[in-house]
Amino acid sequence: MEELFLEFRFNESTDYELNEINGMKLPEDYLEFMHKHNGGEGNVGKKSYMQLKKLEEVMDYNYDYGFFEYFPDCFAFGTDLGGMLFSYHLKDGYYFAIDACSMGEDDIVYQSHSFQELIEKWDEL
Repeated sequence: MEELFLEFRFNESTDYELNEINGMKLPEDYLEFMHKHNGGEGNVGKKSYMQLKKLEEVMDYNYDYGFFEYFPDCFAFGTDLGGMLFSYHLKDGYYFAIDACSMGEDDIVYQSHSFQELIEKWDEL
């Protein structure tokens, strides 16, 4: 996955603890990535752009968007700065991308089973 992040500016690692949201555990692969890099911003792969929020900013990010209101079993952790939010379904255990103006799961654009798959496949879309 390193080759996808050649032009990505990672943040510094963090010890910040956020293990669950709304009583549901966060995925281990996401937490592992975040503790090492704590998000960042830049080009990903050949044609994608991502802004991944710092772990300590994730809750405010979701409240600011009103994300929990429409997706109480999910959380958003980033964006492509083009209107798409990168998210995770805590109850059903999958990553997804959805339009930031969406109000329902019927609008999910892309799903993946791992954090790495989300990043790899997003560059292919």
